[in-house]
Amino acid sequence: MRTHRSPADIMARTQALLARNAVLRARLAAAMGRSERAARLHPRFVHGASGPEPTWDVEALRRHVLGALIEGSLPEPAARVWAGGGSGNPCSVCGFPIVLTEIEYEVLVDDVAMLAHIACFDLWTQEAASLRDASSTDDDAPPDILTDAAPA
Repeated sequence: MRTHRSPADIMARTQALLARNAVLRARLAAAMGRSERAARLHPRFVHGASGPEPTWDVEALRRHVLGALIEGSLPEPAARVWAGGGSGNPCSVCGFPIVLTEIEYEVLVDDVAMLAHIACFDLWTQEAASLRDASSTDDDAPPDILTDAAPA
């Protein structure tokens, strides 16, 4: 046989459950923050396994950065860089937000502030340097048919 509870008992039980829920949500948020930080430090940039957001591995990000540098959508990184706490704004390299618990690099390129994660900035500078090196030592490159004179 069921016992009927008074509205006051139901309200007290509901408030207790809501308080317990708030504690659990706070613990979950703290665990997710630690997990996100650990994921950012890992060689793979995994940002949310359940969402539609893309995930990057280092080689995929490297190819993305190289392609963006070649096509000009990502400029050469500047020599002067400022570092500070994350702002929540997206990284100019990978597109993921730079959360408040992360270090954010600010790179001023042609009076435009570009933001980057530390790992993304490192890949950006490495790929830009490799492109500069390749273009300065590329003696075996095929002739550019628009500018090079035809062989006599």
